[in-house]
Amino acid sequence: MKRAVYAEIVASMRVFGTRESVLQEITSKYPWVNYDTLLSIYAHLYQKQTVQTLPRHRQTSVMEAHYQRYCHSKTDHPDRLVLVDMATEVCLAPTLLARIVLERYCVHMMNDDSYRSLISKWIAQPSLIPEKGLAAEVKQCVLQDPNYGPLVDNIKHSVGLECEVKLKERLVEIGASFSDEEELQARQFPSTPDVKLEVPLVVNGFVINWVESKAMFGDEQTIAGHMQDQLWNYRNLFGPGLVIYWFGFIEEMNCYQKQGFLLLEGFPSSVVLMDTA
Repeated sequence: MKRAVYAEIVASMRVFGTRESVLQEITSKYPWVNYDTLLSIYAHLYQKQTVQTLPRHRQTSVMEAHYQRYCHSKTDHPDRLVLVDMATEVCLAPTLLARIVLERYCVHMMNDDSYRSLISKWIAQPSLIPEKGLAAEVKQCVLQDPNYGPLVDNIKHSVGLECEVKLKERLVEIGASFSDEEELQARQFPSTPDVKLEVPLVVNGFVINWVESKAMFGDEQTIAGHMQDQLWNYRNLFGPGLVIYWFGFIEEMNCYQKQGFLLLEGFPSSVVLMDTA
């Protein structure tokens, strides 16, 4: 995807608002762009916006205001679930608002900080929350949150595993010998790509010693972060390699071949196994 097209999509997403309206408008405006690509772009944009706004919601006075508003809403509407609607009104992910309400609930119910270890467990298993009304609220937040929470984390993890399996299946099909991340960790390498090739591959004249699978769209910030946190370590350990962004990337970022990095949107259609004899 060209940088200019990506910029247009991001600008449109900022205008349209909610996840449902964003995807509906964007898919009609850019029908040639894969839906999963648009979804990945939106997820990253939403995360960046949340990082910017969450500190305000995490101020003690604001957290308490959220909690008191929740309590008053439950008093006025005891038979209605209110947290998801509250999250929409304050422009915060439902699961993140549920965490804030849980924290303030614990502050009011406990006299020490022992509750802090409970919050993540309660988000993952709302049925463990002692107050059943609040348990139902948290459960609904988790179920209806498309951007944060344990269900979203599980989906992302599953998609990532599916892409890694796809990569390994293609390597097996072409007869490539490789070690996966688990095997590399057992051999105590300090940094481990998803796949280390035992015999290098050649793609369009570029020699590949390892492959990293990324089940996401690669924008400039994402790719720069991967370079700094992971990819340069792989390059220094194993030589040049391939990074697959399965949901696409900004084309202008595929400019690191001289440094030892090739970016692709899928497994290469033309691959040559190097003859090491």
